[in-house]
Amino acid sequence: MKKTTLILIIFAFCTTAKATNCYYSFFLKERINIALCTNNVPPPETTALYYRAMAMVLNEYIKEKIANGKLEDKRFEIQVTSSILHRNHLELTQNRNGYFVSMLMSAANLNNLRTIVHYFARPDWQPFIAEAHGDWEVNDRRIGHFFRQNAVNEPFDFVPVTVWERNGVSLELSPDGFRYVIDGEPLPFAINENLPVRIRDRFLFFQNDGIHVVENGETVRFLELDLDLYRRGGFPELTVDVHSKWVNIGWRRDNWIYSYSYEQNRFFRVRGD
Repeated sequence: MKKTTLILIIFAFCTTAKATNCYYSFFLKERINIALCTNNVPPPETTALYYRAMAMVLNEYIKEKIANGKLEDKRFEIQVTSSILHRNHLELTQNRNGYFVSMLMSAANLNNLRTIVHYFARPDWQPFIAEAHGDWEVNDRRIGHFFRQNAVNEPFDFVPVTVWERNGVSLELSPDGFRYVIDGEPLPFAINENLPVRIRDRFLFFQNDGIHVVENGETVRFLELDLDLYRRGGFPELTVDVHSKWVNIGWRRDNWIYSYSYEQNRFFRVRGD
C-alpha cells in the first residue's frame, strides 16, 4: 500500500489557526474533509494514517445518515489543531454549504467525531461555541460536558478499514480500536510514532517502553529504551534502517544509538550522543 499522501492546499475553512504556524495535512473523502494543523512539520505517519482511517469510516457513517434523512446533503469540514498552537476549543456551526467543526487534536478521536456527527443530526441541534481564545478551564469543563451529554450509546459497528500494509503486517481501524494485525490476528502493541519493520521472519515493534522483536507471534527479544537518552534526542520518531542481517536505530542516519543483530538476536549499543 502506498504511503499516505498529504495534500497541501489553501483551505478556506481555516479560521481559528494561524496559517503561518501550520503544516496542513488534508484527508479528503466524498462527505468529509479533515484538515489537520500541526506545528510547522508533518505529523508522524501513524498519526496521518489514523486520520485517514477516521475519514474513511466517518464518510460512510455520514453518507448513511444523509440517505436516512438525518443529515442534509452537504459536507463536513473539520479543522483539527495542535495544542501547541491553540487552547482547548470546540466550535460547531453550519450553513447551507456545509457542517463546520473546529477542535483541538487531543479531542479528535473516532468516538468524539462520531458524537459530533450525531449531534448535528439531532432535530434540536444548536451551535456550540467554546472559542480558542476563551478561558482554558471553562472550555475544558464545557467541552467535557458536551461529549458526556451527547455521547452515542449504541456500539459503533463498521467494517474494519486497512490503511497500511507491509511485509505481512497491517494497520487497521476496527470497532475494537486502531491496531496492528498479522494473518488476521490483532497484536497487543500500541500505535506510536514508528511503524514496525521486518527483518527476515521477525518484526520489530517500537513501543514507549522499548522495542519488541516478534517471531511467530511471540516476543523473542526486548530492548528497554534509555528514557533519558530518548528525551535528550528530542525526536519522538526514530530513524530505522533495515539490512539483511541487522537493523540500525537512532535519531538520524549520522547518529545511530542501537543496532539489532538478527543472527545473534540481540541489541548492541552503538553510541549515546
